[in-house]
Amino acid sequence: MQHVASTPSGKDAPIVRLERVTRRFQQQIAVENFSLEIAQPGEIVGLLGPNGAGKTTVLRLLLGMLTPTSGSVALFGVPMTSAVRRGEALRRVGALIEAPTFYPYLSGRDNLRVVSLLAGLPEDRETEQRISQLLERLALPVEGPVAFKQYSLGMKQRLGIAAALLTEPELLVLDEPTNGLDPIGIVHLRELLRSLAQQGTTILLSSHLLHEVQQLCTRVVLLKRGQVLIQGEVSRLLQTQGVIEVVYETPEALDAAEALLQRTAQEQPAWIRQVRRAGSAASVSSAEARVADPCVLQIQAPITSSTEICALLARHALYPAEIRRRSISLEQFFLDQASEPAPTLSQAQRAL
Repeated sequence: MQHVASTPSGKDAPIVRLERVTRRFQQQIAVENFSLEIAQPGEIVGLLGPNGAGKTTVLRLLLGMLTPTSGSVALFGVPMTSAVRRGEALRRVGALIEAPTFYPYLSGRDNLRVVSLLAGLPEDRETEQRISQLLERLALPVEGPVAFKQYSLGMKQRLGIAAALLTEPELLVLDEPTNGLDPIGIVHLRELLRSLAQQGTTILLSSHLLHEVQQLCTRVVLLKRGQVLIQGEVSRLLQTQGVIEVVYETPEALDAAEALLQRTAQEQPAWIRQVRRAGSAASVSSAEARVADPCVLQIQAPITSSTEICALLARHALYPAEIRRRSISLEQFFLDQASEPAPTLSQAQRAL
């Protein structure tokens, strides 16, 4: 089903808008000054962060399952504080938050029939066909009396995703959707989400599988201790950091270049984040360490800055024999960012 961008509050209202949202549980701050806007149908946005970073809290706030301590939340232009109107917005949303819960003695089909009734879908052939299509697409028993309690963890997760898709939502919200899925199930889910996005379904998901996020998401938001560390398009974020390898023919030249680049990293940490020798314990990946090539420096810096680094070295007559550029993965980017101190409030605001 092809979705069109229309909203109850006007065609220009974003699909998702959280503005300066804070949520406290007594004295504990779960989310602080969080802002996110999704306006483009078919976009896939990922929420990333360590355990306890606030990802599930953000999703619960978006769906009206929690009320913000401060700030505002709206879906399709409808404020989630509007008891009268938020139902019309939520009818356009499918969601799976944490572990799915169904009647244990009912089959997958019968559980989806219950969900369809609760969602207000008619008891007709079209709904039955929709249920059959979802069961088949998510590799679940289409016929037979297999009860939910007999399902494996992965099957239970897939039934939860089927339930979220039952109403053909314009916005799909998934909290750790790959939980319990085997590698084949993860690949099938990736293909399903891509297909939905191509049809115009907007997807907001949280996940620990950063390799999957890198393949799926157009944009990510990285949370730490309830605050935004950074957010942006995946491709652009990965361009901001990489590994530039500088090769020298003698240890003496290597020592001099390392000393120069270390001084530059201390003076301009926003440009050069780290300098290390290949094969050291601090290398990006032990699997990538060039222990047989000891005259190599690895510089963590924007992947586009190799020309500037060469110019800096040339000004000091430290001409490398070779320079190589290597991109980093979203996983390495996440580890680099998450290992730094949590941002101050003003830093989080600048990241948005």
